[in-house]
Amino acid sequence: MREISVTLRAALALTLLTSACGDDPRPNVLLYVADTLRADDLACYGNPLIETPHVDRLAAEGSLFENAYAQSSWTRTSMASLLTSTYPAVHGVEGRMEALAEEMRVLPEMLSEAGYTTAAITGNPNIGSAFGFRQGFDEFFELYERRDAGRVRVGEFVTTADRVSEVAIEWIDRASEPFFLLVLSIDPHSPYEPPPEFDRFGGDYQGSASGKPEFINRLDLSRQDKQRIRALHYGEVAFNDHAFGKLVDDLEARGLYDRTAVIFVSDHGEEFWEHGGRGHGKTLFEEVVHVPLILRLPGRVAAGERVARPVELVDVVPTVLEFSDLPIPADIQGISLLALPAAQRLIQSRLVLDGTEINAVRLGPNKLIEEARGSSKLFDLGRDPGEKESVSEGFGEQRRALERMLVKSRQDNEILRVRLRGSSAPVSVRPDDLSPEVVRELERLGYIETEKDGG
Repeated sequence: MREISVTLRAALALTLLTSACGDDPRPNVLLYVADTLRADDLACYGNPLIETPHVDRLAAEGSLFENAYAQSSWTRTSMASLLTSTYPAVHGVEGRMEALAEEMRVLPEMLSEAGYTTAAITGNPNIGSAFGFRQGFDEFFELYERRDAGRVRVGEFVTTADRVSEVAIEWIDRASEPFFLLVLSIDPHSPYEPPPEFDRFGGDYQGSASGKPEFINRLDLSRQDKQRIRALHYGEVAFNDHAFGKLVDDLEARGLYDRTAVIFVSDHGEEFWEHGGRGHGKTLFEEVVHVPLILRLPGRVAAGERVARPVELVDVVPTVLEFSDLPIPADIQGISLLALPAAQRLIQSRLVLDGTEINAVRLGPNKLIEEARGSSKLFDLGRDPGEKESVSEGFGEQRRALERMLVKSRQDNEILRVRLRGSSAPVSVRPDDLSPEVVRELERLGYIETEKDGG
């Protein structure tokens, strides 16, 4: 593993960025989020079965964080942490109908106040204006909309990754610099229906498996069916990589690539029966919280660097603020990726959904998952990265230490929640407050259940 010192980065920064960016040395920022993408879905993270050349190129030209963790295993909670640099218990966006409170400061607000032009392009209604994510953006593009006039059908509200990139390119064409652009592509998310030219990872399968929810959620799937479903997901990932590449190529063609901080990340992963189920938003095992995080900005980030120290999505906000020479607020919980401490740090994830509360904390190779107060499992990720067997004998000290840290983190999060949001309850949205289009798309993606249209 090769790492560059913070001192050297700082020394290089002023000269290289000033020459690249003209009068304003602050970089543009592209924050690209690929929904439902686990770290081991990518070739640059060691997957030998898939081709992701555009993300791989970004990793070769920037820094790849080998152990990046999402703060939850579903989109809205995780994205709220990404944009506020606070843990879920602090920002309070945890239930299916909970929204981001106006009191929570988000990254686009901070950048907008500093003179950045800001925009968001989202293919997932969980990150939509209905749930409070509009704040701080000059323009906000919600790309889940009807394809045809007439009766609305479940599944009509689909936005492909290439369309997301097209809208991003159109916006960049007229945006003033410096700009901050958040892009959320939903293609890796189910249903897994890649374009035919990207459906090339399935081998000689002869069955009838599809990537539609009614099939992938069946309980009688054969091993070959499951392999085919995973292959369809790989096709979605490869297609998303292709669409991401179109956006990067456009930046390069405009001469913007080297003065744009490009951050590629995911909000959460996806389980493919590793622990008996499929999907996300149900557990906090590695397959749903270990996500890719890649960062490129010449002069501030070393090319080809692979960082093994664990990091979190909450670290993105302070990193961008440091890039932009802006003050880092005292009330955020992340650490700049340019100034990671040498000491081990506690990594936190949390899921409060559908009547379930799960908390996970990791320190070094040891990970504690508390599924209910008093009921917990300890895993040694160094020896058991798949979390197949909880350890007990010989790990009593590690368990007690993590349990104390979990209690302390609860206390710290509650203190910060009160300081930022007061004693108010989480902001809730009623289904009646949502447009029919948003309700339909949330239903299609499996986030809410309503009566089926029948047509």
